[in-house]
Amino acid sequence: MRYFVETLPRHLLSGAGEALSGTRLATLVASGGAAGLLTLADGEVHGYFTRDRSSENPRRRLGHTPGEIGVTLGLPATLFGMAGGIYALGVVTREPRTQETAELALESLLLVGGTGHALKVVTQRERPDRSNRLSFPSLHAGGSFAFATTLDGQYGWRVGVPAYLLAAFISVARIQDQKHFLSDTVFGAGLGTVMALGVRQVHRRAAPPRVQVLPLVARNLAGLLVHVDF
Repeated sequence: MRYFVETLPRHLLSGAGEALSGTRLATLVASGGAAGLLTLADGEVHGYFTRDRSSENPRRRLGHTPGEIGVTLGLPATLFGMAGGIYALGVVTREPRTQETAELALESLLLVGGTGHALKVVTQRERPDRSNRLSFPSLHAGGSFAFATTLDGQYGWRVGVPAYLLAAFISVARIQDQKHFLSDTVFGAGLGTVMALGVRQVHRRAAPPRVQVLPLVARNLAGLLVHVDF
């Protein structure tokens, strides 16, 4: 409970600051630039998926196609539910690394959600299906890439690469579902990645230094080697 009352708000504030500084800010700006350029291709990409959907059976329901499965996996309820499940697993197993993974994911998702919703209100971009004016950026892409970045940082590329591929699949599914343009998902992916990296930096600074003491034996020399990771 202390984490949610004291630590979480502090991490969110610090994480936002870290995300909007240094190379992370440069990455976000680059994502915005790429999204701006890709608006030139949005119409063509949208047309491709519109033609692709024209042959679909209108009676297909949620979860019956790969695209619809991708949309479901990227829902906020799904992503937050996964973070909650990982946190519960960490508590039950008393595994600090698992708990930290859940905290990183939760904080990243909250930052992506808050920032993304603010941008949606400001930009007022109409969705491809014209259902509303909340197209930019894609929070499905933002949330799934934030989760993938978290897993990559915690467990390495063997977990990170499949997670990134799944995030890309979710992003394409939103384009296929006519809820987003390509540029929406590209910036969303950049936003999610940057927020996750910012939160991770906060956790690294908060973690106590790791000290390793190793024996050192060489010709005419014996002693101890102390290695400290900050």
